Amino acid sequence: MEQMIQAANALPGEERSDALYTLPVVVHVIHLGEPEGTGTNISTAQIQSAINALNQDFRRMPGTNGFGNGVDVGVEFCLAQ
Repeated sequence: MEQMIQAANALPGEERSDALYTLPVVVHVIHLGEPEGTGTNISTAQIQSAINALNQDFRRMPGTNGFGNGVDVGVEFCLAQ
């Protein structure tokens, strides 16, 4: 894996893409009928927090859990409208 990362980072700029792809996602919350944000019915804020963490991992953002060995894959996720 380390060799693949080094090879990808060694590519000249014109061979690398700086494109950013945004993928809309749909989240289905299965719950027991409680109001939003209570019990098994998680809140929209909790869903957005999970999407933010996912974006940090896929974008390899410094200062986050996503910053480790790997590369920024140029993919972000958002809640579908």
